[in-house]
Amino acid sequence: MGQIRIYTATSADGFIADREGGVDWLADFNPAIYGFDTFIGQVGAIVLGRRTYEYTMAFDDWPYADKQAFIVTSHELKNLPPHAKAVRGGLAATLAMARAATDGDIWIVGGAATMRSALELGAVDCIELFLVPTLVGDGISLVGALSAPVALALDSIETFADGVVKLTYHPRRQAAAPRPA
Repeated sequence: MGQIRIYTATSADGFIADREGGVDWLADFNPAIYGFDTFIGQVGAIVLGRRTYEYTMAFDDWPYADKQAFIVTSHELKNLPPHAKAVRGGLAATLAMARAATDGDIWIVGGAATMRSALELGAVDCIELFLVPTLVGDGISLVGALSAPVALALDSIETFADGVVKLTYHPRRQAAAPRPA
């Protein structure tokens, strides 16, 4: 069974998008340099929130045509791309459907609310965070306001010549509190 992974870029000041949801500040950075082709080859299904789905659909081509895609939504979505399914049962149900659809890894594409919810569910196995040497100033933060802190353990650090730093973490699972005798 594959891992549930968050694989994303953030500005040096912690934003995944600018105020309008744009990521033009990433245009000068080539994902192939950072191992994206290897990563996407390990992914069997993607999970994304409705707003991220709609943002992605604004591009000419659906970039995930060869992957099972599950869109977390409370709205009806029409004219979905091939291999895409709108799921109205919440994130836990969506992740269960993604797990049933693949033995590969599941990528939580975004956005911030979907990544936050996956972390709060304790569903995330790995976070691969690419810290990009750009200050955005204001925008959409990585996960927004969490209901409680999520402790992370650092697995690795990788640096690139252009100043990008890849930080790989896994969430520390909290042990259950002992029951009173």
